[in-house]
Amino acid sequence: MSTPSTPRTVNELFPSRWINHADLNGKTFVLTIREVTIEQVRDKFGGGDMVHKGVVWFERAEKGLVLNHTQASAIAAICKSETFTDWVGKRIMLSAGRAHNGKPTIVVTAVKETMV
Repeated sequence: MSTPSTPRTVNELFPSRWINHADLNGKTFVLTIREVTIEQVRDKFGGGDMVHKGVVWFERAEKGLVLNHTQASAIAAICKSETFTDWVGKRIMLSAGRAHNGKPTIVVTAVKETMV
């Protein structure tokens, strides 16, 4: 019988279905959008109420990205469409960064043409 590994970080102690800045570990990832769903998640800023948010799921990734307005707008601009179904199959880059309020966030940017 195998025993689960002992958590060494807060992220390991409290695993999540959602990608967070710590998951990126200072690296940039180029990912292909598999689908966009609407999920019920706990609102961090609204007193913990459950709210509906867009979640981007990626090919070959287990976790989804819960979108904030900035990320959704960036993906819409990259994909040249605000329609979620138009985002499927598009590649984007995710990297750790800082929001305007100084808190850690995930930055969404376009894939450079030189990156394959």
